[in-house]
Amino acid sequence: MHFITDLLQTIVFGLVAGITEWLPVSEGAHMLLLDTLWPFSYESFYALFHSLIRIGSAAAVLYLFHDKLFSFLNEKRSAKRRDSLRLWLYIGLAALPLGFLSVILAPSVKEWLNAPFVYSVALIAFGIILILVSNAHLPVSILHMEQINASVAIRIGLFLCLAIVPGTSMYAAALIAALLAGCTKSVAARFSAMAGMPVLIVNAIGTLNMYIYNGSAISLFQVLILIVGCCMAFLASVFTLKWFARFMENYSAKSFGWYRIVFGILLFAAFIL
Repeated sequence: MHFITDLLQTIVFGLVAGITEWLPVSEGAHMLLLDTLWPFSYESFYALFHSLIRIGSAAAVLYLFHDKLFSFLNEKRSAKRRDSLRLWLYIGLAALPLGFLSVILAPSVKEWLNAPFVYSVALIAFGIILILVSNAHLPVSILHMEQINASVAIRIGLFLCLAIVPGTSMYAAALIAALLAGCTKSVAARFSAMAGMPVLIVNAIGTLNMYIYNGSAISLFQVLILIVGCCMAFLASVFTLKWFARFMENYSAKSFGWYRIVFGILLFAAFIL
């Protein structure tokens, strides 16, 4: 029975992580609430579990956008190969600042800022920003992924650094920055996921390295739940990325801004009041 319960919990945690990773709603805040309502069975292992299952979310980005990301491997036309390699360059430029901050500041930031109050404030603040950006009549100059340039990628990367604050949402920060930079909603939704993908991988590697460095061991059952969690996060992320890309083609992200505000207020009430 204990085995079944742990496996069920792993499935739920993986699905929630995968769904909320690629929506502008803060994956971390939802996982915080879930872990509070249903405490993870292996408390000392949770930080590693949470970080590593997000590799499944990153893998979903590689899977869905493989035609653009990996066309340099099999595309005969040199122009297409250049576009693919250039896209990787811009992904790197967008992901590098937050990736660097995550490695340098993550332990201290988690210690000082990883609190329900911070999550609540960030949820509400970026919810308001998301609504304002969605309502604004922003000029659109980037209609296709190939039109993204180094300047746009760097601006997205700098804005993405705000996601170091828990509750901000890496995807929300990238999405807002891409819209402000002149991307269409569809391009913004797709490139924001690509920009966040390397950060998830870097964070996972860093967390695993720290776990091993501290002399902690991983049991065979923990390996199993990591695999199950990754698979669930992958499947949920594939579904969410497809759905949100279609959603953004026809609607704005304003409704997610309101969701953030309501969720932030509820989170504040649940933990603080």
